[in-house]
Amino acid sequence: MKQLSWRPRRRRTVAVVATLALVAGAVSAALAQTGASADTGGQTIDLTYTAGPPATGGTAPTYFTFTATWGITYDDATVEFINPDTGDVKCAPQSVPANATSGSATCDLPTPNVDPVQAILTSTKDGVTYTATSARVVVPGFGPTPSPIVTPAPTPAPTLAPGQTPSPAPTPPPTPGPDSFFIQLSEDHSSINAGDQVSYTALTGVSAQNTVVRFVSVETGSDLCVDDSVTEASATEETCSVSYPSPGAYHVRADFETLYGSQLYQRSSNTVEVDVLPGPSTSPSTSPSPSPVGGTPTPGPTSTPVPTTTPTPSGTPVPTGTPLPTTRPTPLPTARPTPVADPIVHLTYAVSGTVTDPQFNATGAVGPGSLVADLHQASGNFAGSVTLPDTTIRGTVFGFIPLTFVIGVAPSAPFTGVTAPGLTSGDVTAGLQVKSVGLLGLALPASTCKTAAPASLHLAGALTTSGGTLSSVFAIGKFTGCGALSGLVESLITGSNNTIRLTLTQKH
Repeated sequence: MKQLSWRPRRRRTVAVVATLALVAGAVSAALAQTGASADTGGQTIDLTYTAGPPATGGTAPTYFTFTATWGITYDDATVEFINPDTGDVKCAPQSVPANATSGSATCDLPTPNVDPVQAILTSTKDGVTYTATSARVVVPGFGPTPSPIVTPAPTPAPTLAPGQTPSPAPTPPPTPGPDSFFIQLSEDHSSINAGDQVSYTALTGVSAQNTVVRFVSVETGSDLCVDDSVTEASATEETCSVSYPSPGAYHVRADFETLYGSQLYQRSSNTVEVDVLPGPSTSPSTSPSPSPVGGTPTPGPTSTPVPTTTPTPSGTPVPTGTPLPTTRPTPLPTARPTPVADPIVHLTYAVSGTVTDPQFNATGAVGPGSLVADLHQASGNFAGSVTLPDTTIRGTVFGFIPLTFVIGVAPSAPFTGVTAPGLTSGDVTAGLQVKSVGLLGLALPASTCKTAAPASLHLAGALTTSGGTLSSVFAIGKFTGCGALSGLVESLITGSNNTIRLTLTQKH
């Protein structure tokens, strides 16, 4: 196994002063264009909680019910429950009656650890989005367990000889990002004869703990080679040699999984094809005639032959017929295998999940949406379409300036891929549109702000006909049509190492 050196990619940094200028400029320009105001549009929202029933034989409640009660609402009204300290969504956005004078929504959170909760009411009126936020609510005695603070033991200073200069402390290796975990597959021959061997080579990125590399037959889903003893390294190279006894086209991919800290990374490689041709035919060899033992005999003297009298033929001689030609057998044609039927199964899944943007430590809930796909059972190939509603992501700039983006997702091509026991992978492209920006309590419309080119997502995970999970690390490109918000969008949305994790549940 070859071990290659890993070099971290240079991360883009945004200067504090430059970003503050972008924020201030975007606010002033957007206010001038839209007339948006910093108030809540008259909306109010309050948050309370009640304890649920205890477990059998116990006294502590098994969950707490948080109830958000609001006053008036406008169009497209939703209520969302979040952790105000981290921005994590505790209960997905709930649609509530529009243009109502009062109402409520609930969110149940299990014990023993209940995060701080805050309720957010959002609705629109005359093209302006208004947001009302409740107070931060904490359940006494049931908050998250704090991590113990460990005071490291002081490191004794080394004793230096007179005139000796202390050596600088070694720089710890950088933490690899999600795009450092990958796998690529190649082959040494694209065509071979039946019975010959082809060698596949898989190049992986960072391998940490519990690393497994598999070479998988796409046609059957079975493992051709498995290596579960991959050592920790910045890059590794695995090989697998296979021979195919029958002619045909064979497809292989490589799967890679590794555990880095508490995060399990799963990746699938590209698929390669090998054409197996019939082996060369051989003609039977003619065996040489055996030589007599002792060499060629020397003829002895011959006696003079006595002449014989030629007999007079009696009767009419019977003519001898022409011998019949020997018939060569006609070889039978080689039978071609009968194609195997590939039945199609129609599947429909409900889709939900989460998305993160590391540019400003933002998270958001995805869905509820749907995935409709046709699965070819014999080959494992599938194709379908994904439908997702607008996604709201929340984060902070410099850790204290709240910022919200409402992003629309429009897939631009079918979701296609292949599924096999234990692993499913597929690809989809989607255009992204920033529909509004919430900054310092202001709602800033951005209806024409969209990506110049669709984002590409390679999703992988475990998926069966009943459901499963798929995840991806992806990049978002540049935007166009953002006007005064261009600088803000480019600095906080455009970038790599965005993550999405989807949970799929079969619809009956």
